[in-house]
Amino acid sequence: MFKKNTFGSSLRVIFANLKIMKSIYLSLVIIFFGLPFLFSEFHFESRENDSRLYTIFVEQLSEKPLSHLAALEWRHMSAYTDESNPYVRDHLVGQFIPSVIMAKLGWNPKYSHYVINQLYRFLIPLFFYYLFQLYFSKEAALLVLVSSHLSLISFNYVFRANQELPLLFGLVLAMIGKAQFTQINRYSMLFYFSNLWTFLVKGFAGLIHLPFWALQSMKSQADKKKEFIIFFVLFLCLLATAGLYEVWFKNLTGTSFWEGYVQIQVLGRNPEKSVIFSSLPYYLSRSLSYSLPWCFGLYFIFKLLKEKKFSPEQKSFIYSNLAIIASYLIFFGFFSRKASRYIFPAYFLIIALGATGIGYKTKEKYHRFLKNKLIIHSTLYWSIFTINFIIFLIGGKQYS
Repeated sequence: MFKKNTFGSSLRVIFANLKIMKSIYLSLVIIFFGLPFLFSEFHFESRENDSRLYTIFVEQLSEKPLSHLAALEWRHMSAYTDESNPYVRDHLVGQFIPSVIMAKLGWNPKYSHYVINQLYRFLIPLFFYYLFQLYFSKEAALLVLVSSHLSLISFNYVFRANQELPLLFGLVLAMIGKAQFTQINRYSMLFYFSNLWTFLVKGFAGLIHLPFWALQSMKSQADKKKEFIIFFVLFLCLLATAGLYEVWFKNLTGTSFWEGYVQIQVLGRNPEKSVIFSSLPYYLSRSLSYSLPWCFGLYFIFKLLKEKKFSPEQKSFIYSNLAIIASYLIFFGFFSRKASRYIFPAYFLIIALGATGIGYKTKEKYHRFLKNKLIIHSTLYWSIFTINFIIFLIGGKQYS
């Protein structure tokens, strides 16, 4: 019941089933070639401010050479425009790179960012399935996959095109890499690249999970020397990436990126109005309400932990997830700024843990239904997409 699987066994579940593979391939073809036509035909535009702004950014960057991507300009398109500097210095441009490459390859730059985010939305539940099957049963992992589709936060992000989905995408890959980086060398590479990706997408806020992981590795019973080397190499890679980004940005604009980043993101645009931890109640309430109905399953997780029903590996994995959730709540609760999107990864970790708890509590009722039914992923993805697109059409071709 609590046997740890391997990532290879998770992949074999996919590749050994022709029906599942066909559904995944067909979905990917539709995402890359059908959705651009659909969005263009119906002149899709998100009502959500960041999504609309970021698609404009992609259009702007698609007109530049790839070597000039760091020089993203505000052009007075946002209330957050820095009047003292025309360039965007509060975010790195990592999230825009895939969308701009798509535009360079011939996709419409107005919709390429929406398409890439649909790709993330399709892949993230699959990667959650892979991750949780490393520690729990296939049925429990499938319930995690289902829960990642059927939650309030998932419904709210069907047509978004902002930082949150690429950030979560990178975090889940980093978690998969961490799960096996001491046993299989290629997973250490996945660990490096996925953490560098979260950094390029969200800056320092994309690395919230790393301090706890580093502390956890010190207490690990595994190969401490190898884990230390992996984290040390990652630290050097992050320093090198930050330094190279600064050089790149400064060569293009003549100004410092990190000076502006620290001023805006760390000190805040209005530091005199900041009240420490004034946002914590806001984020606590959001973390539970946006994770409905699966957050109720956390009760069963804590109950099972108290009853010592989990193996040491499962227990360590659960505490690691809880620590990441707490890190997001505390980190963003420390600042006065409030936006539910800031703790986006925390929602899905709460959902996944809650689904696991519910799954073990009701295993006899749902195991037979979910057994070998990974095909449900594509069905849920396209059903939810279709419902939301119909709502978009009925709502005057605007979505919120």
